[in-house]
Amino acid sequence: CCTPFDEISVDLVKELNFDIVKIASCSAKDWPLIEKIASFKKPVIFSTGGQDIRDIDNLYSFFSHKKINFSILHCVSLYPTKFEDGQLSLIKKLKKRYSDIKIGYSGHEDPNDFLTASV
Repeated sequence: CCTPFDEISVDLVKELNFDIVKIASCSAKDWPLIEKIASFKKPVIFSTGGQDIRDIDNLYSFFSHKKINFSILHCVSLYPTKFEDGQLSLIKKLKKRYSDIKIGYSGHEDPNDFLTASV
C-alpha cells in the first residue's frame, strides 16, 4: 500500500506495482489526483479526516461508478487524537450508510494510548 500526494507519484506507485493505493484525508478533494489513482485500477483506501458526509458521498459515488474496489477509513485530523475526540461512533454510521464496502479506522492517537484499540 502506498499513499501518493501528486500525480507523478501515482506513476511511481504504478511502476512499483503496489497492490493498494491510499488517499490521505488531505487529498480527498484533489480530483486530478483521485482521477489518476482511479485510472490505476487498483484497490483504493481513502481516509475521511476533515470531510463532511457530502465529500465522502462524492468519493463513494466516484469509485462505485468507476467499479474500483475501495474501502473507507474513519479518522479525525487531530495529531495526536485523544480518545474522547476520536468520534468513533461515526464508524457505525459509515457502516450503515455504505454497507456494501469495508469501513475501517485510521488511528492518529498517541502510540502509548491503548484505549482506542480496545474499543
